[in-house]
Amino acid sequence: MLQRLGREVQPAFERDQARQVFRAGTLGILFAASSALNGYQQSAAGNFGLKVGPVPVSSASARLPSAGNGMVMLTDDPEKQKACWEYIKFAVGPAGQNVMVEATGYVPVNLAAVNDPAGLGRFFDKHPGHRVANQRIAMMTGWFAFPGENNSRIIRVIEDHCYRVVSQKQDPATALSGLRKDVDALLPH
Repeated sequence: MLQRLGREVQPAFERDQARQVFRAGTLGILFAASSALNGYQQSAAGNFGLKVGPVPVSSASARLPSAGNGMVMLTDDPEKQKACWEYIKFAVGPAGQNVMVEATGYVPVNLAAVNDPAGLGRFFDKHPGHRVANQRIAMMTGWFAFPGENNSRIIRVIEDHCYRVVSQKQDPATALSGLRKDVDALLPH
């Protein structure tokens, strides 16, 4: 599919280039995280129409990785723990989730916030593009991280090999063979 995209429709842009030309209105389709939606909407405003659609999946039982958020408390001080706990409760509660979703486009972690007609329900009615990612919540699962110290490097290796296929610099079989070898070298043994 990557080879076909590159051959038939997709210019050979790396991720940051693709984001830039999409924001300029010269790239027609971009697959991106919902957390970037506000920025894309701001770029499009008054310049070009922007439509949002769900990530295509192969079946109703498909799963989508979700990631990026977490909170931890790193203090032994009881007063700081109390303040930290109050903030965590606010942040994952309906009011905090409203702030996060409206400011970023992230999918909320609190389903009560999603269904609150006075909160995110009202926001989604006014901003239907933000509702799209939330329609996939039932399909979401944990984010996979490669074992060892090289998770970020492995992800970059995978991106690089995929780019070679999209840009028609390598055929898929060659890229897959190289990807397997390069990732294996970065995994703990």
